[in-house]
Amino acid sequence: MATLQISDAVVLATPRLLLRDFHEDDAGKIAEYFGEREAQRHILRRQRKPRQMSFYVECAARYARDVPLSSRHYLDLAIALRDTRELVGMCSLTDVQPGSPCARIGWHLSTRFSGFGYATEAGRELVKFAFEERRVARVYADCYESNAANLRVFVKLGMRPLPWLSLLKWLFALRYLEPKPIVRYSIENQFLRSSVLAA
Repeated sequence: MATLQISDAVVLATPRLLLRDFHEDDAGKIAEYFGEREAQRHILRRQRKPRQMSFYVECAARYARDVPLSSRHYLDLAIALRDTRELVGMCSLTDVQPGSPCARIGWHLSTRFSGFGYATEAGRELVKFAFEERRVARVYADCYESNAANLRVFVKLGMRPLPWLSLLKWLFALRYLEPKPIVRYSIENQFLRSSVLAA
């Protein structure tokens, strides 16, 4: 697991990206990214309010400042280019306390940085962290059924759709209070599963 210490922030590093703790001055840029016209059809309705997303980032920055990484039950991280430190988006990992039965992963990048494989790269690092560092049993991700780009990332991460998804997608939509079907893909921690079977 590649971890660095940069400007007080614990960072997960990939070949091209830094996944770092939020700073409160990231709020405006993240709100701008969620406000992009092309993004609107792929994000939840509650994420379309700039002030709400700014508040979200500010809260995440305070949480990161006050709670050490080893004690966090969720991660909200900025995604920055490793070479230039430019902020390109954000990612999250929730319910990631040690030994958790399942954790949820998510991400959002500016449309200017879509199509470069950054979501896959960030997602792979977060799944690795969940499985290796926190020994989470399963990681899952949700998105609109119409979000073909995210579905391709899910598959690249080794995720598979849940059984009975043709029915569950409407239940997930109700849970999120959304009018469009939402699908769920997941991946199991095979190392953890093998350890249990061998015990």
